[in-house]
Amino acid sequence: MIKLGTECKDSATGLKGMATHMQLDTAQQVFYHFQPKGLNPKTGEPVDSYWVDPARLIDGEYVEDFIDLPISVLGTEVEDKASGFKGTAIALIYHINGCVHFDVQPKGTLKETGSSIRQVNFDIRRLTGKAIKKLSEPELEKSKKEKPSPAPTSSYRPGFA
Repeated sequence: MIKLGTECKDSATGLKGMATHMQLDTAQQVFYHFQPKGLNPKTGEPVDSYWVDPARLIDGEYVEDFIDLPISVLGTEVEDKASGFKGTAIALIYHINGCVHFDVQPKGTLKETGSSIRQVNFDIRRLTGKAIKKLSEPELEKSKKEKPSPAPTSSYRPGFA
């Protein structure tokens, strides 16, 4: 695994930047969220980031230590404690600060359009489910302090509409 937060290069575009997130889906496929270095000259904002296959990232630092991620949650039914939103955990997103989020896809379609209901991204600490370890209040507070939940990234990720 590429160490998140270290400089690397996208071999397809030639851009240098940083892998800021790692995504693991239910098929165990890995993708990285890549933030190219540079600012948009028109807006002064960072240039657009995007998701890439790990084979495209080169010259990065690699993690040799095993990162214990809750992959057993993938494919299981979960519920957001705050909203009651329920569905299947379809992707695990590991953030640069160590926080873990899951994309949750509900069953069903929208009556008006027939389209599937959109997936929603949640911090694991907001979710309940058989495969999610329940944290005590002290464990929860420690987790929030050590691994604060970041703002969400763009809604598009490979393999997901």
